[in-house]
Amino acid sequence: MTTKKLLLLLSILLGLWTFQQCRPLDEQLGGPRALKVSLDSVFFDTLISEWPSFTRSFRVYNEGNTAVRIKQVALQSPNSPYALIINGYKTNLLKDIKLLGGDSLLIQVSLKSAESGSNAPLELLDYVDIDQEGLRSTVVLSAWSQDVRVLRDSVLECNTRWSSVKPYRIQGDVLVPEGCVLTIEAGAQLFFDANARLFVGGQLRALGSVENPITFSGVRLEDAYKEISGQWGGIIFGSNSQGSVMKGVILKNAITGILVGVNDADRTPDLVIEDCQIRNMASSGIVAFDTDLVVRNSEFYNCLEHALLGTAGGNYTLIHNTMANFGDFFFEKPAVVLSAAFNDTTKNALRIQLINNVITGASEGKNELLILPDNSLPFEALIRNNYLRTTSTVLDSGQNILNKENNLRLSSIENRILTPDSLSVLIDVAMPLAGFEKDLKGQVRDAKPDIGAYERSKK
Repeated sequence: MTTKKLLLLLSILLGLWTFQQCRPLDEQLGGPRALKVSLDSVFFDTLISEWPSFTRSFRVYNEGNTAVRIKQVALQSPNSPYALIINGYKTNLLKDIKLLGGDSLLIQVSLKSAESGSNAPLELLDYVDIDQEGLRSTVVLSAWSQDVRVLRDSVLECNTRWSSVKPYRIQGDVLVPEGCVLTIEAGAQLFFDANARLFVGGQLRALGSVENPITFSGVRLEDAYKEISGQWGGIIFGSNSQGSVMKGVILKNAITGILVGVNDADRTPDLVIEDCQIRNMASSGIVAFDTDLVVRNSEFYNCLEHALLGTAGGNYTLIHNTMANFGDFFFEKPAVVLSAAFNDTTKNALRIQLINNVITGASEGKNELLILPDNSLPFEALIRNNYLRTTSTVLDSGQNILNKENNLRLSSIENRILTPDSLSVLIDVAMPLAGFEKDLKGQVRDAKPDIGAYERSKK
């Protein structure tokens, strides 16, 4: 090699070395060092098969001053139901990643599981491996997937029975024809797509229990959706539907929970609701038109408009319920409205019986019970031993307790624990009634029961 060529090579090498030294420290590769991972596991709640999950994420941090090279980030299983987005790249395998000093790597995880063919939930496990040239970190991915029976825009056969063996997913509208009965067994789960509804032209017999309830809810089961209103359409009872029973039911997260309108001349209950929880409605829990409605031992919570709207008259029997319109909304309307008139031309007799109920909330007008009879029509009312947040002085009789908000003392309104504490004004002042020996939790009421759906725990 000539002297000239040797000098040129030395000059190039010196330039490369100088350039390397001039690079910022965080870009210079250092030796292998342990990286910090923000989570050691990512857990998804139970998901319905064939339904995409909520996206979760974690980060890999380089807390050193210099850069490190990650050999690869990858899912262990080649046929994984999970999917990754690694620093913006939608891939389950990314190689040769340079992570600068003080920087982090974002890894997003989603899931869509195939049907398993099993009635029981199936556990889905996989792992994200972060391989850094001899140093390895692993993040566990875990979820449960549930197969469902799917019903799409269908008319049910007469005397259909839904079991608890496998959940049901309702897409569109499902109809129980007039003259027919749908029986739902204890423990059944019904998941409704957006705007999906159950129409009952005949009779519904939802026969759950406090220990083994029937659940009506939206199709999204992740934590982020568990208490979000407006996810499905609700249950609609037709004008000829009579004798329906909903017992031991959790009905939540709909637009209007129940819409019922049965204009008949008798006082036989068209719908009996017992030991139920109705909550998180974008509109009302129950809307009833001239209906014979019985509601017992049930909880209503967080309904944007009304817990119960009874209009165009009807017969309403409410005993031992807790109707507490609290939650994340701004409430303008009363929790309970019972009116003889729907409009100037549609009006009927109004008969109400309210015993041992809590009717309260956070409405701007501070009036949670509004009763509107029509002077031209029969009106009957038995209202006693209730706790009421109201501006009506007429209700200050019959051993009702009015507007003692500071002494109401429910355990935790924020967490929807509506049992009275030991200093609550609800304690020991309800009217003892046969047939109400247990509260909504299944706890035995004593000889001096408490107002509302819940008896104070004696433990």
